[in-house]
Amino acid sequence: SPSTLPAPQTERGSLMASLSSNRPRLLCLSPFASERRGTLLYRTLPMLRRLQRLGWQVTLLLPGWDLAPGNVNAMKWKLGKIDYHILPPLHRSGIQWQLHYAWEMVQWAQRTRPDAVLAAKAVGAPALAISLLRRWRKVGRWSGQLWLDSDDWEGKGGWADKLPKVQSILVATLESSALRAADRVSVASHYLQKRLLKMGRSPENVCYLPNGMETLPKRCIPSELPTSVLFYSRLAGVEPLHAATVLTTWLQHNPDLTAIWLGAPVSSEKERKFIEAFNANQRLLTMAPPPSSRLLRVGWLGAVRWPIMAQVDFAVYLANDDIINRSKFPVRLLEMMAIGIPIFAEKVGEVPFMIEHNKSGYLMQSSSTELTKEIDRIMRHGAYTSWGREARRTVQKRYWWPTLSCPFWLTR
Repeated sequence: SPSTLPAPQTERGSLMASLSSNRPRLLCLSPFASERRGTLLYRTLPMLRRLQRLGWQVTLLLPGWDLAPGNVNAMKWKLGKIDYHILPPLHRSGIQWQLHYAWEMVQWAQRTRPDAVLAAKAVGAPALAISLLRRWRKVGRWSGQLWLDSDDWEGKGGWADKLPKVQSILVATLESSALRAADRVSVASHYLQKRLLKMGRSPENVCYLPNGMETLPKRCIPSELPTSVLFYSRLAGVEPLHAATVLTTWLQHNPDLTAIWLGAPVSSEKERKFIEAFNANQRLLTMAPPPSSRLLRVGWLGAVRWPIMAQVDFAVYLANDDIINRSKFPVRLLEMMAIGIPIFAEKVGEVPFMIEHNKSGYLMQSSSTELTKEIDRIMRHGAYTSWGREARRTVQKRYWWPTLSCPFWLTR
């Protein structure tokens, strides 16, 4: 029998007030609740705030499976004025909790009867709920629009390949089903847009919606740090050996250069491989001082990262040319552009759409040595100094959440 779902917290508005409002109502289904999830913080929440400004009354459902008790207050602060409900955490494993949360989400949609339901990712309980609601709508048990937002490729060739075989098949099947079940889909990259069109989706029902910035950080003039290059990465989408080779080669060609590594490695194994490769290059290359003393590892600093980023002279963005990097929108690259750092970037996925070569940055082929050969000439002539200003303007014009939108957001 349908379970009884509690109403949202009283400080976020009552359920009856939501039902009595004349504003169009949107129910957003998130696959996770933790503030550590980049998709939730840098895409879903800004998107919902934008929809609120366009007149939608938004309610967000958050499954509490990954939310530690001590992080609840932190998430409330991040959510701000968005009405939300945290589904109770479960002590279940595997597909069981996904099925449970999907059923809770479907029941919530039946109770509140929103004008549209938005799955915040083509994975987990939200993707399953969208597929179920599609079937229920066919038999007259529910009505309303079904939207889906995708910022990654989860299926074959994407994140599913990193999972055990059975789980990988389930994830790929669920993503494909949800992408077909949704009436309209917003995607974070041109690669995902083309992929959906190849699946048979009509162009008017697929909207390219890049990530954006809600506020623009201040661009500070470098002062205390020496000439420096920023490597802003978790090593999730780049080979450690390649990253170490690029950085040590730059340090060899530029004796006064210091490399600043910002970001917490995705795994200790990746971190170990990077450090080993970096030290191995130190022995192969003649460098004074040695590279180990010219690599500043600052880890992840949260909001404190902005003053550090504002003092570097230029940055490097490295990425493997694979489906995962082609399908995503690189938020770290966007942040470096927003703060006005001159960037040398590998030409993968969304990067050439974001950076205009030799105008707002420098583009090179992925995993090539082109950049290390050109770095001396570029820096010697000082041509890169204007790239940061142009990159910052690009963010304001094209990647600014207060102006981003999808056509179907404007229709009820």
